[in-house]
Amino acid sequence: MDRIKEQFTLNKNVTDSQLKEAGFVKGIYRTNLHKDLIFLKITIEDNEWWTYQILNNDKHNTLYIPYYNRLTGKNELVDKFDKKLYKIFTHLTAQGIFERVNNA
Repeated sequence: MDRIKEQFTLNKNVTDSQLKEAGFVKGIYRTNLHKDLIFLKITIEDNEWWTYQILNNDKHNTLYIPYYNRLTGKNELVDKFDKKLYKIFTHLTAQGIFERVNNA
């Protein structure tokens, strides 16, 4: 299950100025998660749909597969990402971009 989407949902009343103030550019938020090698990308479209991805910072911005394939065993970097993601989404919630899901 997607732990972030279980805990956070998009605030449907978010404005373009709120997005811009929070660091979104044309509906995209990007921040490094690990040095300059791996980053988080959040995409919001028309205040209706949103997604996030953990990507390698290579010329193709490929998915960071260990984050999505957790069957390979314990990965301390992935555990750090989970904590960082929670902090980032909590911060964006305080800015009115997201809302906490009930019972999360």
